[in-house]
Amino acid sequence: MKWTREGFFFGGIVIAELINLIKSFGDIEKMTSASFLTVTNLLTIAKFYSLFKNQNHIMRMVEDINRPEFQPKSDYQKKILHYYVRLNKKILCCFFGACFTTCMLWVVYPFTVPVQEGGTRGLMIDAWSPINTDTTLNYMVIFSYQFVATVFGGFSNFLVDCLMSGFVFVTCAQLEILNDTLRNLKPFAEQELFDYLVEDSWSSAVESMMNKKLIECVVQHRYIIQFKNESEALFTYVIFGQFVLSILINCTTLFQMSVVDSIGLRLFSLMFYQYCMLTELLLFCYSGNEVIVQSSKLLSSAYHCEWINTSTKFRKNLIYFMTRSQVVMKTYVGNFFTMSIVSFFKILKSSWSYYAVLVQVNGENRD
Repeated sequence: MKWTREGFFFGGIVIAELINLIKSFGDIEKMTSASFLTVTNLLTIAKFYSLFKNQNHIMRMVEDINRPEFQPKSDYQKKILHYYVRLNKKILCCFFGACFTTCMLWVVYPFTVPVQEGGTRGLMIDAWSPINTDTTLNYMVIFSYQFVATVFGGFSNFLVDCLMSGFVFVTCAQLEILNDTLRNLKPFAEQELFDYLVEDSWSSAVESMMNKKLIECVVQHRYIIQFKNESEALFTYVIFGQFVLSILINCTTLFQMSVVDSIGLRLFSLMFYQYCMLTELLLFCYSGNEVIVQSSKLLSSAYHCEWINTSTKFRKNLIYFMTRSQVVMKTYVGNFFTMSIVSFFKILKSSWSYYAVLVQVNGENRD
């Protein structure tokens, strides 16, 4: 029953948008108006398919977050976890606020424009309607349907993005915790031994404990790589589609903003929609960039542990870890893009280039 209801609302509105897109073929302004939300909804369907296809794997990954190797070892490391939780919440709150505002502007906008000839009022979004909306009853039925479908689609997309970005931020937090552990191998070893060792055996015991802690760091590093690879495999092609289609969404939204006749709710709704798309894209790019930054610090963190007076065995283990950590960890989407700030600006640059082409082609068609 649940899937039937969701399919009726969300699947129905996507079909209506696709029909409207086909009917508007040849008119650039109508096509861009019909396409930017259609593309977003198609991406949402792909995200949900990936989510429910891999739900058992996702539940196992959520359980893996609670593994002993991922637990903080000091109050400072607890603060690191809290920092990334707060950071993710702040970005998602901005995203949620923009989604909510955009939906509300779409609801209000049709009632602020003059009624068309024949008594027809514009709908919430550009989509094909199976019934005539000239009568008040039919109009309210279609309008209510579009409202429910749009809100469901928008917030479903938001929730899936929360999950995907959350996994990436877990990787970021664990890498920073690992950096802190490496820099403080000796203090952690001394703290663990302090309560029950006498002074005579202190030096050798500390070194032995440091070696044990280093091995634990190696194990934690392997688990972090495993977690990152699993989360990447789950959503790599979905986020790849997000990256590629973001170029289309951004350029069509910019084009729609450029053809708005006057400053009003229509322009503000497009601006907030553009803000939603950019925030969604930045969420992935920033979190992926943090993985690169924290991963690149591992070599330096390992070097700055107090290794000078340690044994050859400890130094060999440390060199092994440092050699492995030279490979900077990156999150790839579709085995093509890296999730990074550089990719974010490349997408913006491409979007602007295609927008300029779109404006030029539209001007030539008018001439």
